[in-house]
Order: sequence, then structure tokens, then C-alpha cells
Amino acid sequence: MYGWALSRFSGAWVGYKAISETVESGSTVDLDALQTEWQAPQDFTAPAGGLHNRWPDLPSLTIESRMHAKLDAVRHFARVNSIDKWIAPSPHANVGIVTCGKAHLDLMETLRHLDLTVTDLEAAGVPMAKVIFVSHAVGAVVLPLMLFHQIQLMVCAALAQRWGARDTSGETRAASRERPAAAVARR
Repeated sequence: MYGWALSRFSGAWVGYKAISETVESGSTVDLDALQTEWQAPQDFTAPAGGLHNRWPDLPSLTIESRMHAKLDAVRHFARVNSIDKWIAPSPHANVGIVTCGKAHLDLMETLRHLDLTVTDLEAAGVPMAKVIFVSHAVGAVVLPLMLFHQIQLMVCAALAQRWGARDTSGETRAASRERPAAAVARR
């Protein structure tokens, strides 16, 4: 939901990474508990013409300057709608636990095996935070690049398959592979 909201606000493309530890698992999700409302940053003004791609957007400095504006929009959105969460806040702690990604699920599972709850951590004064990036500044820059990179990989894979299946010489692939062997045998 966050990715879609970010994309709609900033014009940045969004992709999702699926790894076996999370894809090959199951869980019950309360859809009513998901955040579906996102605040639009009040201190951001989109450039004339907007942030989204349009036809015909040919490679030019216009696209590059629009990309800088998109990254600026992502920074503003991430500052107003933080994806990081305090799981067990403790204002006077000297030590804490910070998790990221699947490591957070692993930590929660370990705590469950130890019969410890988030409430136990709070009572002991041990804060726990779940973050996606070290800082909002890093996250706001890296997240759109990661998402764009995933889309590049998918598009390039599809293009490579298509171009690999293309026959430009008029003969089949099998015939073109057999021809060099036949030429060597004739010598």
C-alpha cells in the first residue's frame, strides 16, 4: 500500500521484491488494520507539467530534471509518511534493538520461543524499532532506485527472451547451430 501511495504521489515506479522466505509462507492479514490513508506533504510543489511520464517522453534533459523532482517528491513523502516503526518505544534506554526486513520476523519468532513479548521488552526498558533504511534521507533516495532497478530487470528479461527467440536470418536456430559443424566436416 505504501509503495502504491508513494508512486501515485511522486510518479516513481514501484516494484516488489519477493524472496523465498516470505513468498513461500502464509499468514492471516486483517485488511481493515492496514493503513490506507497517506498524508500529502504540504511543503512540496510539483514542477510545471507534473511528475508522471507522458507520451512522447524521449530521452532528454526534461526526463532527467523530472527524475530529480520525483526523488525530491519521494523525500518529502517519506518524511511525512515514515515507513519505520517503533515496536517497543522506551525514551530513557541506553541500549535497544533495531531490525530490518526479514530479520524483524526472525527476531519476533525468537522472542516468541523465549516467551518474551513486546510488552516485556517495554517493561524492561529495551526499545525495539523496525526500519527499512538507516535514515529517511538514505531511504528516500535508495528506495526509488531499488524499485526502478527491479522494474529494469523484469523489462530486460522480457526483452532478452523476445530478442533471443527472434530469427533475423530466415533460418531456424537448429539449422544455424548445425551449419558451422557441417562446414568443419567438409574441410
